[in-house]
Amino acid sequence: MFKYLCMWFLASYSYDNLLKTYQTFDKETTFRDMKEFIYHQQDREDDLRKQCQLQMYVSPDNPTFVQNLIFQYNTVISQYSISSPMKIETYEEFMEASYQSNNRGKDLHFNDTVYTLLENGIKPSPVYSYANQQYEIYPRNPVWSIQIRDLILQITNIQQTQPT
Repeated sequence: MFKYLCMWFLASYSYDNLLKTYQTFDKETTFRDMKEFIYHQQDREDDLRKQCQLQMYVSPDNPTFVQNLIFQYNTVISQYSISSPMKIETYEEFMEASYQSNNRGKDLHFNDTVYTLLENGIKPSPVYSYANQQYEIYPRNPVWSIQIRDLILQITNIQQTQPT
């Protein structure tokens, strides 16, 4: 008898819980609704600023579909555009250019050789702290490639020799 009473209690409790959960789906607000509410509030505040001529910050208009396409096109073109090769005179300039992330994929002309920077280098951090080790960026050497006839050589270390 006690088992049947417990089973009946659990079943009615579960049914009631499921029913309440289903009913809250219609009444709860989602993140999208909150986002729309905030955007409408910003638009309303912008309209009030314009009417009162307060000349304060106005949130930018939402970009149109065409503006998004133009922005994405310009982004892709800037990332994959073939730029003119960089002519570098000294070893120090060559190494400095090899550690800059915006030169990745560019051709570097140095000592009558064309090096393609495959991966930029990262210099070691001058500050050491135990508090932010999870965000520590590990140093690495740049990686270049050069093409000799039908071979592509990958270079991981370039050192300047001392003149004799």
